[in-house]
Amino acid sequence: MAGTSNLTQIVNRIRAMMYDTTQEIQSRQFNVFGVTVVTVIFDQPTQTFALEGLADKNRRFAFDDADLVAIEVYEALIEFRETF
Repeated sequence: MAGTSNLTQIVNRIRAMMYDTTQEIQSRQFNVFGVTVVTVIFDQPTQTFALEGLADKNRRFAFDDADLVAIEVYEALIEFRETF
């Protein structure tokens, strides 16, 4: 059940961004083997997330649901791990 544990950790990190009101814009990096695979950016005033991936830094996906962001991050990390 390591996958469930990893997903829980991702969800906790993303939700922590929502509860931390010290900055309007926050970002968290999610790494595998020391490589940043995904960066999550949270905009506090609009309560929206942006997901920026390793493959294409100019492409971002917007989300308004923390759980959906967590699933996308989890899948990106798994996909990256499977390439090695």
